Amino acid sequence: MMVTYSQTDRAEYGAGWYKSSRSNPSQNCVEVWVDGPVARIRDSKNSVGPMLACAADSLSALVDSIRRGELDN
Repeated sequence: MMVTYSQTDRAEYGAGWYKSSRSNPSQNCVEVWVDGPVARIRDSKNSVGPMLACAADSLSALVDSIRRGELDN
């Protein structure tokens, strides 16, 4: 689900964003913010652009599948 948040929402959400410790400023990265059952994902280079929202457990399952190499094909 693609969602867009207002500037008020962004100010509220701003403190909880994080990105991988393996990323650096010159790479394309995403940032994630998890609040209870909802995970929000955005482009780290466009923090005022659109965000994706999904169930936090679905994002966790996706990351686990990636780590196990299940999506390498």
